Amino acid sequence: MARVQYGVIVTELKGKIQGQVFQGGNVGYVLRNKGYTKGISSERRNNAATIQSANAAAWRSLTDPERATWTAIVNDWVFYDKFGVAYIGTGYQVYMAYANYLKTIAPTAPVISPSPIAVPTDPGTRTLVYSLATGLKLNWINAGDVTDSIVIFGAAPVSPGRNTNDARYLRIGYEGADSITTLDITTQYTSVFGVPQIGQRVIIRVFWQDVDWMYPYYESIVSAIVTA
Repeated sequence: MARVQYGVIVTELKGKIQGQVFQGGNVGYVLRNKGYTKGISSERRNNAATIQSANAAAWRSLTDPERATWTAIVNDWVFYDKFGVAYIGTGYQVYMAYANYLKTIAPTAPVISPSPIAVPTDPGTRTLVYSLATGLKLNWINAGDVTDSIVIFGAAPVSPGRNTNDARYLRIGYEGADSITTLDITTQYTSVFGVPQIGQRVIIRVFWQDVDWMYPYYESIVSAIVTA
């Protein structure tokens, strides 16, 4: 990395230019390479791209009447944009969302027709409490019916003030949610992430769904500070 002391004209120059980064420092301004190699991707990203491509090819192989069955259910399937605003998608979007999710559960044959949409009970307000004495408890308001279930993902414990917007989640459980409003997930969490320390924050991401319509309908991210 070469240090370059610039003249008056460029002393306020910052940013990236063709892979070079101008950065301020104690000794002046520094010119360094970006250090990014194009084409390298994670295994997770590559697997997701493979699934996406396979499902897109499966959609193209459907007949017009088969595609029409997906278009017919778009009003019952709500999408959300990055701002949390609900919108109605296309038959293709519904197909891809459903097929992609099924592939994350287990290898399955290409999806042709949608199963009847079965909406689980709205769980209402969801909260999380973690006491080392009593364990990690997920709570919600409305008990589900006999076909409701939840899929649970967890993230490693972090310090209370740390930004958790980009938390990395791992699937830690799949549980029935019928006739209950609380669930102890201590074992599922600690078997993956270990026992957290008092004062740390644990984050859980939960999806409510119906077992006959395997798609995450209600999503919630909840967290708790660990207490004694």
